[in-house]
Amino acid sequence: MNEQQNTNNTCWYQSKLFKQIMFALVDTASVLGAYLFMLSFRFGGKIPPLYFESFTGSLVFIILIHLVVNLVFHLYSSLWKHAGLTEILSVVGAGVFGTAFVYLYSLFFNSILPRSTYIASGFILILLFGFTRMFYRVMRHLFKGSYNSADAKRAIIIGAGETGSILAKQLQERPDLGVKVVGYIDDDAEKRNSYLVGHRVLGTVSELPKIVEKRSIDEIIFAIPSASSKVRKEILELCTKTGCKLKIIPGLDAMLEGVDIRRMRDVKPEDLLVRDEVRINNSDISEYLTDRVVLVTGGGGSIGSELCRQIAKFGPKKLIIFDIYENNAYELYISLRDEYGMDFPCEVVIGSVRDMKRVDEVFRQYQPEIVFHAAAHKHVPLMEVSPGEAVKNNVNGTF
Repeated sequence: MNEQQNTNNTCWYQSKLFKQIMFALVDTASVLGAYLFMLSFRFGGKIPPLYFESFTGSLVFIILIHLVVNLVFHLYSSLWKHAGLTEILSVVGAGVFGTAFVYLYSLFFNSILPRSTYIASGFILILLFGFTRMFYRVMRHLFKGSYNSADAKRAIIIGAGETGSILAKQLQERPDLGVKVVGYIDDDAEKRNSYLVGHRVLGTVSELPKIVEKRSIDEIIFAIPSASSKVRKEILELCTKTGCKLKIIPGLDAMLEGVDIRRMRDVKPEDLLVRDEVRINNSDISEYLTDRVVLVTGGGGSIGSELCRQIAKFGPKKLIIFDIYENNAYELYISLRDEYGMDFPCEVVIGSVRDMKRVDEVFRQYQPEIVFHAAAHKHVPLMEVSPGEAVKNNVNGTF
């Protein structure tokens, strides 16, 4: 429902289709301008009637050829939010192949222009295609950078590595989140005062309290997914003393699978547990989970949701997220569908492990082959106050 509301609230001029049409129109003008300019330049400003008629007679086909080639090279599906070498090569390829096909068309239909016109126009089009897309990216960055910046929370990222830089870039692209990155904290002395994605490495972890006070930081984001449990615990405990809100990118998987701000979450008590990561044999687990019906109780919780994310990698026949709290379970469901596609075999089932009748219904309907039981009250100090509820859920529910 939220996704649909967001789609409905998107203005027509912000839609992807509108942007694609605008790029196509700009490319049309670029093709027209490039060929006319080179023809005019070739003949000193006065194009011979024969060449001018040949050009105007085949103009529609020249434009269509370039637009189709641009489409094949994904120049309209990649709108340069994160431009890199792939996008640059796509522009070069579109310019080269588009010009080559136009030349072949001209030979075939005998509407030939001077050969130098094709070569020079190809170079100009590569520059124009690249410039218009880079200009779009620059303007988008400038506009979004000024949007709501006064009310944004001032954040500092711990970790000036690949994860931290990608996270900073994504936050720049999402001003609606209301987070403004002020800089980085990193213990690597060589990185001090260097810049990453336009933000400076301000100092080391030991200097964090002083930097937080000096820079008026509201939020700290821990972005070292490869850190050991001991290092993470030490840094996060220092962060808690600053009084800032803490966020974390969980697990080494965030770095291996691609950093996504949607996985950024509040720090939880289990993040402070000193426990080394357990290394697992992926081939054995793949054989165990692939094409099996898997049910995870408490699937929307902190442990259950991570279990579901790990299980999803191995291609289960069906993944059942069983939880009594629908909000977290639904968010996990949407996240998995976004990551693995709308046809990912996943289903959310609401119910309590304390309800024997409901558990029996679920097992009869889905007939799970494997069950991961993660539905439990796990915060010990809280449950010491309400031991009866802990017994109902953790003991009776497990039984």
